[in-house]
Amino acid sequence: AGSMAALGSSVLFAADDGTSGFELWRSDGTEVGTFLVKDILIGSLGSQPYALATVGSRVYFVADDGAHGRELWVSDGTGVGTRLVEDLAPDAESSAPEDLFGVDGLLLFSAYEPAHGRELWVSNGNAVSTTLLQDIASGEMPSSPGGFATSGGIVLFAANDGTTGFEPWAMSRADLSAAVPLGFHTVPPCRLFDSRSGPALGGETEVAIPVAGLCGVPAWVRAVAANMTVLAPSAAGEIRIRAGSLAVSEASVISFAAGQSRAGNVVAAVTVDGTGAVRVQPVVPGPGSLHLIVDVAGYFE
Repeated sequence: AGSMAALGSSVLFAADDGTSGFELWRSDGTEVGTFLVKDILIGSLGSQPYALATVGSRVYFVADDGAHGRELWVSDGTGVGTRLVEDLAPDAESSAPEDLFGVDGLLLFSAYEPAHGRELWVSNGNAVSTTLLQDIASGEMPSSPGGFATSGGIVLFAANDGTTGFEPWAMSRADLSAAVPLGFHTVPPCRLFDSRSGPALGGETEVAIPVAGLCGVPAWVRAVAANMTVLAPSAAGEIRIRAGSLAVSEASVISFAAGQSRAGNVVAAVTVDGTGAVRVQPVVPGPGSLHLIVDVAGYFE
């Protein structure tokens, strides 16, 4: 986290134009492409954004809107998409988030709130998902976690449990993902994929179906609710949903007989490799083939 963060081909940063005070700005390196994103605190003082950190297609930062204190905010680079994530410390008291760190599409950070002191938090950019992970130093005593880093499937950090002093701590990335509550949102039914516009799917070839940013699904989606329809399979088989960003295993979701059209509702995790896709594997023995239709009905974030 710092004073500037990349967002696609642009950067977000804090600046003072002499009128609005220090506020969040965006630039693509040109004069016409440099503009105030949002005047969070009206007046010459400004909201003083700091600790900018890019996670996926959004930037998290800390700012003070004059009503909630220094709290966690998130922006997609637009005014309407720039908002307070959650007021962790009540009213004008500040939770003052620190050490903002992105991992697997989630934000890890430390923050203060009266009941637990400064402890370890995680967020996916909405109030539902913003969660105290662990009260490492119990009660109001702070553990002040920080220095986050990843190594393989592990997140490492330093914290003080009040007994052993500051020591290395670790948690698995799978446990981190599983700890974040998901908020569900419906969208008007929308077709994401229809293989009938091209060659049939065959064998056991995995297909990556893009979902992030399509059909009203945001770029930071973690999973989608969809209807999958199998058409004209040449042999009996199944459709498998491959593991994505959630702590779930590969699963068989639709089984079918030769020549049988079959539909089923599924929840499919979205990959965290930057493609924002659902990974589907049709399994049709031999040189078999089928067509597949995918319609999205909602998403989890």
